[in-house]
Amino acid sequence: MSETPPAAPARPKPSGWRWPRRVVALLLSIIVLLPLAAYLVLATEVGSGWLLHRISAAAPSQGIRFAFARSRGALLDDIELGDVVLEVAQARVEVGTLHLRWRPQDLLQHLLHVERLALADVRVEPPPPSPPQPYTPPELPALTLPVRVQVDRLELDRVVVQQPDGDVALTHASAAAALDGDGVRLDDLELMALDARVNGRIGMGATAPHALQATLDAALPASLTGADVGDTTLQLAIAGPALRPTFTLIVSTPTALRVEGGVEFDRSQPGFDLNAKWPALQWPVRGEAQVQAGAGTLSVAGTADAYRLALRAPVTLPGRPRLDVALDGHGDTGGLSLQPLRVGIRDGEVRAEGRVGWRAGVDWRLQLQAERIDPGLFAAEWPGALQGRVAVDGRLPADGPAVVDALIESLSGTLRGYPVSAQGRLGWRDGGLLTEGLKLASGPNRVHVDGRAGERLDLAFDVDAPDLASLYPGLAGRISGQGSLAGSPQQPTVVADLKGGDVTYAGMRAATLALQLDWRGEAGSGELQVTGIEQGETRIGALTAALDGQIAAHTLRLTADGPGVRLALAAAGGVDAARTRWRGSLQRLDANIDELGEWRLREPVAVDVGADASRIERLCLVQDATSLCARAGWSTASGIDADGEISGFDLGQLARRIPGDAEIEGTLAARFAVKGPPQRPSASFELKPSDGRVRVTEGLEPFELAYRNARLQGTFADDRGSAELALEIGTNGRADGKVTLGAQRDGRRALGGRVTAAFPDLALVAGFVPALHAVKGRLALALDLGGSLARPTIDGELAIRDAAASVPAAGIDLRDVNLRVHGDGRGPLKVDGALTSGEGRLALIGDVDPAAPGGMAVDVRIKGEDFQAVRLPEATALVSPDLRLAGKGPYRLTGTLRVPRAKIELKELPKGTVAVSDDEVIVGRDGTQAAEKRRSPVAADLRIELGDAVSFKGFGLVTRLGGSLHVNSGAAGTSVDGKIEMRDASYKAYGQDLTVERGRLLFAGPPGNPDVDLRAVRVSRDGDVRAYLAMSGPLAKPRPRVYAEPSMPEAEAVAYLLTGRGLDAAGKGEGADIASAALSLGLSRGEPLLQDLSDRLGLDDLRVESGSNGLEDSSLLLGKYLNPDLYVGYSQGLFSPEGAVLLRLRLSRRFELESRSGNEQSVDLFYKIERD
Repeated sequence: MSETPPAAPARPKPSGWRWPRRVVALLLSIIVLLPLAAYLVLATEVGSGWLLHRISAAAPSQGIRFAFARSRGALLDDIELGDVVLEVAQARVEVGTLHLRWRPQDLLQHLLHVERLALADVRVEPPPPSPPQPYTPPELPALTLPVRVQVDRLELDRVVVQQPDGDVALTHASAAAALDGDGVRLDDLELMALDARVNGRIGMGATAPHALQATLDAALPASLTGADVGDTTLQLAIAGPALRPTFTLIVSTPTALRVEGGVEFDRSQPGFDLNAKWPALQWPVRGEAQVQAGAGTLSVAGTADAYRLALRAPVTLPGRPRLDVALDGHGDTGGLSLQPLRVGIRDGEVRAEGRVGWRAGVDWRLQLQAERIDPGLFAAEWPGALQGRVAVDGRLPADGPAVVDALIESLSGTLRGYPVSAQGRLGWRDGGLLTEGLKLASGPNRVHVDGRAGERLDLAFDVDAPDLASLYPGLAGRISGQGSLAGSPQQPTVVADLKGGDVTYAGMRAATLALQLDWRGEAGSGELQVTGIEQGETRIGALTAALDGQIAAHTLRLTADGPGVRLALAAAGGVDAARTRWRGSLQRLDANIDELGEWRLREPVAVDVGADASRIERLCLVQDATSLCARAGWSTASGIDADGEISGFDLGQLARRIPGDAEIEGTLAARFAVKGPPQRPSASFELKPSDGRVRVTEGLEPFELAYRNARLQGTFADDRGSAELALEIGTNGRADGKVTLGAQRDGRRALGGRVTAAFPDLALVAGFVPALHAVKGRLALALDLGGSLARPTIDGELAIRDAAASVPAAGIDLRDVNLRVHGDGRGPLKVDGALTSGEGRLALIGDVDPAAPGGMAVDVRIKGEDFQAVRLPEATALVSPDLRLAGKGPYRLTGTLRVPRAKIELKELPKGTVAVSDDEVIVGRDGTQAAEKRRSPVAADLRIELGDAVSFKGFGLVTRLGGSLHVNSGAAGTSVDGKIEMRDASYKAYGQDLTVERGRLLFAGPPGNPDVDLRAVRVSRDGDVRAYLAMSGPLAKPRPRVYAEPSMPEAEAVAYLLTGRGLDAAGKGEGADIASAALSLGLSRGEPLLQDLSDRLGLDDLRVESGSNGLEDSSLLLGKYLNPDLYVGYSQGLFSPEGAVLLRLRLSRRFELESRSGNEQSVDLFYKIERD
């Protein structure tokens, strides 16, 4: 290799040009190297990372902490940082991922263009709140930058802002942002948080006044607002200067609430002017409304320290009248002054003035005034009109008890038609009620209460209520007395003395009651006495309860006396120190029951009663050789544990409670046991009578049947049950069966089992059905049970064959009685049967469904022809029914009952019989009415038709009867409509046979007293006069009238009716009959007739003479003076068949001798003394 010769040394330059060259070289190096370095730093991942770390290291010097865990990409194009932390001025921001992609080349066009800026998993910890500062109106700077800013996509995901009372989470936020000379804009704004979504746009001008434009739509799901509100949408529109914007908000739920207004931030205090209106609102918004508001408005204007408020809205609560609410007021941050609040209620109004504050808790000072308030609008049983004034003060501290004080200055008006008034003071303080001079009045009733009741008792009351009906709805009677409370609720002193009478409430009545109580702390005594207790059909003549002793050791005595039952009880014991248990013993229990005899407690029994467990040891009631014993216990842990037995019970006592003449000879033994929780107990029972006899005495042919091997037992455990029955009676009679219940499944309990019975002789029935005698026949039963307890099915039959019986009360014999009830397990039971009486026969056919919903359903037709219903010496009747019995209880009997043939012959009532007065009531020995109405389980709607062969003879009347009646009977009673006509009738009155021209019984209401319309006639002997007897009005008290054609005086008409000739032709012997007839028209109407008869018959005396017992002993007296000293007369009892001849002889001016001869003989001597 050749070597290159060394270069000739360069020619040295002049030294003056060396430094410029170096400067130029340096400048050229900077120009080339700096962009290259910047590019290497910004455009490479390593350089960008290095720069960011340098910034992180330098940040603390500026009071900023900036850190990140990782970076990817270059700052000049697309970079992503992970786990970024930024702390500035005590605020901390953590960003899980930050992604920036931008276009730096657009800077050449003065545009900072960011294509995407995304932050995810952001957590913001704001700086601690600074002390409140006086409000300073904000000043918005001009939004001007040397470059324009454009962010194509700004995204925030999973942002959490930490707050003292709970974090605020933002699920997602995105928008497109821009900042230029026109201002700042956010387009395509979308926010999602807590399942809510907000969409819209916001824009604000760059320079003052910074015009603001925004439209936002929000959707709030039911999961956020709750089920009471449901899905809700909001539409918000904002416009105007940024510091004085106006807005419109529409809330749709779906009812629309519209709020319009504006806010002012450029004042010394922010101001607002809001107006809301709605067509209708309700709460809850969805579902059944609890509160409704009609079309209304609300306006609020001012500042937080001084605002005005106006509300107008009609408000309605379910079942209550509309309240027209009108509120005007002004308020501040500490409360609201009512100026005033008016609530209109129909014709009335309540007005409230005062202030409600909430600066420290809630407090109020109000003056209430009411006018024409009708409480009946809120409680129908309290109609009336009230007015009054009440001053109410109170407070509800945030950390203390409530305090309320109400002064009733006046309260008056009417309630339920009674005047009422109240005055005094009511309050609530320290957890107790305070009263001061509280006086209440309703009608004649007065109540006065004074004192306090709370942790400390010091209360006195005085009651004077002579008319409880005017005090409380449903209450009646009277009560009076006074009492007081003192001490503490744990050791109270209670003194009360109350008396009442005829007190009635909720169907219970007490004739008298008296309460005397004197209890002082740990000891005292009290007695309650009540008489004349009635509850439905239950009667207790007297009840007395007495308590004496201490809380820890006292005695209790109770006696009760009712119809057929007398009870006496005594117990001793006490409450333990913890006041949770009563422990003692039942020392006496005597029960005297008329049908079951006298029972007494064999020995004292321990009793322990508590809130979590109770127990009564073995209790035995004994009567001769019979004993009834039981013990019981209960606890919250194990439930019930009880058992008992009966031994030696005489079944003859039960026979006395069964209708009929049967006697039972034998004893009963029984046992029972119950154990387990009430929701799922186990139980067992057994009834086992001894072998015995049933004896029936029927006329002169008594008979008896033996029974044996009787047993009824059952168990229930593990939600399943069963029962078994067995009985043998007579020679071949028997009954046995088994019934099972399955476990509860879907609300059903399966039913199963079989029941059979065979009784070849039904003679025993006569001992238990008093109406039947000489019963014959046989019964067979075979049933298979299925289905469920609520809807059982029956497969089998019940048959009565070849039966017969006599009904002495009706005088008939029933024969050929056959009845069959059968089912196939798939539907109702079929019923068919027939029986014969006389020459007629009755048939039954239909359905019976014991499993029908709502009760056993019956649909049976009853048809017959010429069935002998009555065969007695005084009456016989044949009936031909066509009836239907249907329903589910009460059942309804409808159809037609024809009476083709009937004959009624009644003996005439004895002459002078007196009817019982309407106001006479026959009572039993206990003072209750002898007969009480019983509600029948059958309602009737029948038509009764009388045939052509129905006749009546009695009480002087002989007639055929015809016509029809409509009978309607139900819970409200029985009513009859229609008429019965008399045909071919004659009537014997006043000893004469009269021809009945017209006779009718008219029914239009209760059947007991129809109206009579009767007219009978007698033609005079010469045929010229027709005398009439007319009867009209109620049958119990008809109004008689006698008249004649041609017209003549009533006395003359009576004479023609009785004698067939005029009064002038009547003899003296007929005078008494005519006078009696006149009196039968009524004493007041008879007196002028008697005077007329006396003159026409030539008598000196014709009058009614009263007896010693009043009207009952009255008599008709006829007499004549044969000479001035001798008087002869005749006295006839008006209400008795007795008569007497009277002879009076005047012996001198002062002495008279009188003789009476009749049922009794007497002679009297009278001495007269006459004085001026």
